[in-house]
Amino acid sequence: MDPNNKAPDISFSPLQVGTLVICPDPVPLGETNETALTIFRSNPELEAIPVISEGKIIGVIPARAMLETFDGVSARMRAWLRELHLFVIPARATVDATTFISTLMDEYFSGDPGKDAVWFILEYNHTYLGIVSLQNMLKYTNSLRAQDMAQAREIQKKLLAKAVIDDKRIKLLFYNKMANEIGGDFYQVFQIWKGQYMVGCFDVAAQNISGSMAAMALGACFETLVLSDYDGYPERMTEFINTLVRDVNPTGLRVGAVLFYIDFSTMTVKIHNCGFSPIHIFLPSDGNHLSYKLVSPNMPPLGLNEELDVDKGQIVPIKTGLRIATHTNGLPNMTALSGEKFGEKNAFNLLKTFHAHDHRDIPALMDTEIDQWLGEAPLVDDITLMDMRFV
Repeated sequence: MDPNNKAPDISFSPLQVGTLVICPDPVPLGETNETALTIFRSNPELEAIPVISEGKIIGVIPARAMLETFDGVSARMRAWLRELHLFVIPARATVDATTFISTLMDEYFSGDPGKDAVWFILEYNHTYLGIVSLQNMLKYTNSLRAQDMAQAREIQKKLLAKAVIDDKRIKLLFYNKMANEIGGDFYQVFQIWKGQYMVGCFDVAAQNISGSMAAMALGACFETLVLSDYDGYPERMTEFINTLVRDVNPTGLRVGAVLFYIDFSTMTVKIHNCGFSPIHIFLPSDGNHLSYKLVSPNMPPLGLNEELDVDKGQIVPIKTGLRIATHTNGLPNMTALSGEKFGEKNAFNLLKTFHAHDHRDIPALMDTEIDQWLGEAPLVDDITLMDMRFV
């Protein structure tokens, strides 16, 4: 046996229970508790010892239970608790070390878990290999999930970081705050042709993994368009994105989106609002006054209909000082501990306030506003803000 109670040099996949096995030698049931105590005290990291009777592993003795029992116990009590079998916890099952951890946990939780700590005996090629606890399996799967989440978050951040326009005529800012490690808010910039751009914001009505997968599918779509030098007109691109969402995502998954098609050759912005939040348009007028226009959704969310009436796009003339802003539903829907929602009115007033601030100030202002409203309450939905200005 390996003196450090490690698994022998056998290769298991990271998802198989053999990855987690510890391999202490079994102790015969006829031994006294002093034998087990000596083993635990000489190896403080050892969690349990398997117990053997008539050539068969019958259970384990957890280190913590035994050490806590004998901590400060009188000699008389130690003698009374001399029998080793008093501390044996029967093994839940004997399983092959190549079994997948998720399968083993599913079988456990589908039955009667019981109150005792759960241990499994592992075999490999029909030979005793070692033991593993349910607790360690849960810790391990949680760590794998955390690693997967971190990698997914990095992929999503990388896709979002590409949403920039290298054109001095436009100042474009996206602010994003996820409710979880990953989420369903997504935004993208695509250069259709010289002086022609598509700026898109997407709000997937799903949280965490499902929302992130839908968002990443959109990101992969735009990466493909870039690589293929796609130069289609706005109506065709909106139809393409709608088809992608409809064919790739589960039926009924709602994806709100707004697509801004900027064309400096015609000095216009065409807006396709597909079930997204209202669009706020600010334009300086005579004196120091601002003219304002609200653009509500004029198309259904992406993927719900086989076809979209893309001719319904609304056109805004590009003028110096034009500002277009919008946000996902997470902003008006964020809820304080009192149960009060931020609301559309506060969201609009916030956007109006930002008009007097430089783009670089907006992220800090958003963080402050969100923190002040939520207090100790959790953020339950992703928040994304887009602020686009023409100079």
